[in-house]
Amino acid sequence: MKSDSFENFGRYKEIINQKLTEFISTFENSSEQIKQLIHFQSTISVSREIIRFNNSKAHALKDKLIEYFEIVKELDFSIDENDHSAILKQKVQSRKRYREFIYPIGSFLMWESGFSIRKPIEFYIFIGIIIDSIIYYFLSKDFVPLGTIVFIGIGVLSHKKRNNKQKVFGLYK
Repeated sequence: MKSDSFENFGRYKEIINQKLTEFISTFENSSEQIKQLIHFQSTISVSREIIRFNNSKAHALKDKLIEYFEIVKELDFSIDENDHSAILKQKVQSRKRYREFIYPIGSFLMWESGFSIRKPIEFYIFIGIIIDSIIYYFLSKDFVPLGTIVFIGIGVLSHKKRNNKQKVFGLYK
């Protein structure tokens, strides 16, 4: 990959660190619902990692991240918890922001830095059930949910490993 000037690298690093600090101080004491709507942990994870890269693709993604910080700063989260249509509307907008801003950065980091998308534990249970069904119908009629147990273990270990390295991003993480 072609390296850009170190002036841009330093400028982006300074701006993103400043915006990240402001983001954390603004939302660290917010409710879990608000943190999910702004993808609090994913934003922190991708911000800390994207500043390590110095190429034109990374700089374009850094611009997206800076734009995301500006958009989130101006959002109004004061809505009634009983107004389900307003909550649903906020979740839809949150998903759109995730797909437009966080996911492209995380996708870049998956290839460049070993990031992964946080998969819910239900994903691993589903895979385990499929494996158990295949074993039951094609190999043995003695049912032991071994596949489900194994894949739940893999899911838990995967979550712990990735979370310890802080190289995970995902919708509502």
